[in-house]
Amino acid sequence: MNRIEAEILKYKKTMISKLILIIPIFFAVFSMVVQIIISENPGIKLDMASKESWKMFLTLSFNFWSFIFIPMISALLAGLVANQEKKVGNYRALCCHEIRPLKIWFYKIIGMVVYMLIATIVFIAVEVVAGSMSAVGNISFIKILVAAIACFLVSISILPIQLFFATNFGMIINLAVGFVGMLSGVLMAPEKYWILNPYSWATRLMCPLIGVHPNGIALNQGDPLLNGDVIGIGIILSMISFSILLFITGKLFEKKEFR
Repeated sequence: MNRIEAEILKYKKTMISKLILIIPIFFAVFSMVVQIIISENPGIKLDMASKESWKMFLTLSFNFWSFIFIPMISALLAGLVANQEKKVGNYRALCCHEIRPLKIWFYKIIGMVVYMLIATIVFIAVEVVAGSMSAVGNISFIKILVAAIACFLVSISILPIQLFFATNFGMIINLAVGFVGMLSGVLMAPEKYWILNPYSWATRLMCPLIGVHPNGIALNQGDPLLNGDVIGIGIILSMISFSILLFITGKLFEKKEFR
């Protein structure tokens, strides 16, 4: 636990701690502004005094969150973690502490998971506040909570992938992988083979949880994408994939850095 705490505290005064606060706020506020602009468009009939306002707000914010935030913040977080380590010795200084390399990798990933969890908590809080300011009616707190936690749980499997590329190939390649993952994820999410791409899992789960198509359009009642069976499948698949990828990338890290 001390090593995990050290990993978390190590980035407390870096850009990482700022990103996990700024980005969730940006996405929620951006969704609120877009909703207001759309509602004022005379060509769009949206009753802002009804539950439609909450539905639109959640559709916008969670589509942006799952489609853009999950892959890109994972890439940015991994890139910043890798760059920070290069500045302080590229992991080699840790050899003096006789810590098994696989454990070092494990601590790094768990630290990233904690920061993703913090970003999720911030997003939930900002969603409630921003939604209350732009939407009318009862706060959809349970829906926000469940959808945000689901996004978090299916996003952690991406972290070992991104840290692997950031550590071995640098920030540019790492961001490129995140960008390709983002695009491929939204394209594969509505398809039957969505389970093959971990970058599509968060977007796919938002279909039944929020009622939004991966393309950002609200789903009509009876749409096959509203099938809730994918929620359990996605979460279980993510937990298994995370464990496997954590071990595989950890062994590759051990072989490369400490051979």
